[in-house]
Amino acid sequence: MKIKKIAVALIIAVVAGVVGVIWVGQIQPNKYTGNIEKVRLGVYLGEFSSLIYIAQHQNFFKGYGLDVTLTERETGVLTTNDLFSDRVDVAMGGEFVFVPLSFQRSDFKILGAIATTNSLEVIARKDRGIGQPSDLKGKKIGVSRRTQADFFLGSFLSFNGILSKEITTVDLKPSALVEAIVNGDIDAAINFQPFAHLTRKRLGINGIAWPGQNGRDYYLLIVSSDRFVSTHPQIVERLLKALLEAEDFVQRDPAAAQAIVEQSLHLDHDIVSSTWAKTDFRLRLDQDLLILMEDEAKWFMQNKFTDKTTLPNYLDFIYMVGLEKVAPVAVTIIH
Repeated sequence: MKIKKIAVALIIAVVAGVVGVIWVGQIQPNKYTGNIEKVRLGVYLGEFSSLIYIAQHQNFFKGYGLDVTLTERETGVLTTNDLFSDRVDVAMGGEFVFVPLSFQRSDFKILGAIATTNSLEVIARKDRGIGQPSDLKGKKIGVSRRTQADFFLGSFLSFNGILSKEITTVDLKPSALVEAIVNGDIDAAINFQPFAHLTRKRLGINGIAWPGQNGRDYYLLIVSSDRFVSTHPQIVERLLKALLEAEDFVQRDPAAAQAIVEQSLHLDHDIVSSTWAKTDFRLRLDQDLLILMEDEAKWFMQNKFTDKTTLPNYLDFIYMVGLEKVAPVAVTIIH
């Protein structure tokens, strides 16, 4: 029976993927002729925001009557702060940013994920006797605490049979982790891109690296306030349509799309390529997002980062109406 269930699940997944490709391929440039609406969009200053930068560069937002102003920030926490301070109407950030907020407030809605990535890496120095993950026992590992990297480090250690008490963690910002491991202040680190790529490059043959997420993606979301969503549902739909056009552009001409991102962010080709190779730029709302947010919420509670003892219902934080109207196959959340 289990084999039959797996086979059925695989067939469904393949069919959904094919339908999704057909759907995206049928997107046609919009001929919007209504009023021009201003939208303030808080964007993470990095490659994960590729669909946003492409939509802006290719005038897809303008094609749907949206005059979009980008407010660029170095972290999703800062874009979220802008959202709740009414400095932007829509903000981008990792799902991990919104999990602790869900314990504190309920006045925001997830509109969709614009990227999923498996780009975290655990990098170590070979000259510290590290040749495989189990060699990390007794070592000093750098991590940016209370981030996605911190969450995934726990699962990485557990998967490789290492207890948290068997390693020493050093809390540093992603950029500082690069210098710490290169200088030998720490033995290993788990880090985001492009910092992981830069670390491997600087360590050279003395470096060794492993995927840090055990095959599990995390999400880059676009989120807005309840007030904006309820008063501007058509703007939300037009915003999503523009991002779908950007997704279509990436699939049709990935080289040109990547070049736009490199130009927009003033980044080297090899840095952007390292992130793009491990990132899927598709607009979606899927069941795995809910599961991941629940697991992260449990992690927050287990580590006493919140005094709450009950999991939020993350279905209450997701606005599915917009994406269901413009691309129903992109919504696979059970509801």
